[in-house]
Amino acid sequence: MELLGESKRSAKKADLFFTLFTKMNYEQMSEEELEDFLDIQKELFDPNPKVHVNVTFEEKKMLSNTLSKKGLYIIEVIGRTGISTNADLLYYVQEPKNNCPFKFSNTSISTEVKSLRENGYIIEEKIHLGSKGGYNFFSYELSNAAKTQLQEVVESERETFKKKYDSIETGYMVKHLKEVFGSLDYKINEKESFHLVIQKENGTRYVTDVHTIEHECLLFEKLDELYKNNQHLSFVVTNESILFGKFKPKLFSWITEKFGGLDGAQEKLTISFTTLQKVKQNSEKTMWETITF
Repeated sequence: MELLGESKRSAKKADLFFTLFTKMNYEQMSEEELEDFLDIQKELFDPNPKVHVNVTFEEKKMLSNTLSKKGLYIIEVIGRTGISTNADLLYYVQEPKNNCPFKFSNTSISTEVKSLRENGYIIEEKIHLGSKGGYNFFSYELSNAAKTQLQEVVESERETFKKKYDSIETGYMVKHLKEVFGSLDYKINEKESFHLVIQKENGTRYVTDVHTIEHECLLFEKLDELYKNNQHLSFVVTNESILFGKFKPKLFSWITEKFGGLDGAQEKLTISFTTLQKVKQNSEKTMWETITF
């Protein structure tokens, strides 16, 4: 939690906030203490508000009975940041500048999140980005019951992905790719046609995530759209099973339809492939397989 002010007045308010915060739950606070707690919380911390939740004092007391101090803290962090995975949550609470009042490990984070889920404070979903070298994990957001514990909450990362991409899975794929390519010193931009445009001294690469191959006609439309903008297309596929069993056969069907066969694509098209497993290895030398026709 980051203090917005450094004045003595703010420091005194921070002391009062943490004094009240150390009580096990809102049930132990008087109505006056609860109102002080929420007012100070709103003033001291920047929630970047997007959604306002109105509940009564009695509702807050009733819903807080199943919350531990750590559970309440995690709800506040998720509400203020939009964090949606244990990995990001653990990074946040272990970052010194965030002044987390508790010590968390990977195990204790998982235990607290599980408890929040079981008590109805978190809505959780497993994200499947491919087996056999893919990337599978749990993603979550606050339930309405959890939001009632907060004055205001930001839009969750999951909700942002729903609005911005064709699926939540695509959002997580693009997020992960940005992190990896950023670590390799690429300049990264997002573009409407492609998911990412990554640039380095040796050139520009247009990267598109392909995590599912369900509808061939839609895939062909997408490939047509991509080809209008660039003749060198790069694709990240979740795993080799999808790459060789589904994506490449349909890609070559598109080439046959568009160019009349592989010979017709000569000097007109270059294709690069990689899998999420290779991307996670962070090695540019072994990352891409490139076919020039």
